[in-house]
Amino acid sequence: MHPVYQSLLRNRLERLILEFRHAAKELYFDESKGSLIHPGEFGTYRESLIRELLREYLPNQFEVSTGFVVSSEGFTSKQCDIVIYHRDHTPTVRTPENQRFFPIETVVAIIEIKS
Repeated sequence: MHPVYQSLLRNRLERLILEFRHAAKELYFDESKGSLIHPGEFGTYRESLIRELLREYLPNQFEVSTGFVVSSEGFTSKQCDIVIYHRDHTPTVRTPENQRFFPIETVVAIIEIKS
């Protein structure tokens, strides 16, 4: 990898780590109890940070979202934290609650974010 790319990526990852730690302490962690206040919201926050990072580095033909993957055989996945899909080949299928569904043929990758 070219040194310029390495430097840019390293700097971006350092910012991500700082933001992750800062938000954890300021927004989601109760020092007096030594535990997370809103674990679900903290998980959602972590997922959004990773989606933002991926958007910065993926080629433009790909998009990053969250939702469910569906197959032509009728299978529907559980909710996926991160779905990377072909932007131009994926129909917008969503519920009134804004939950997205992605045909498996257009999905490049799924990522689950875990502690």
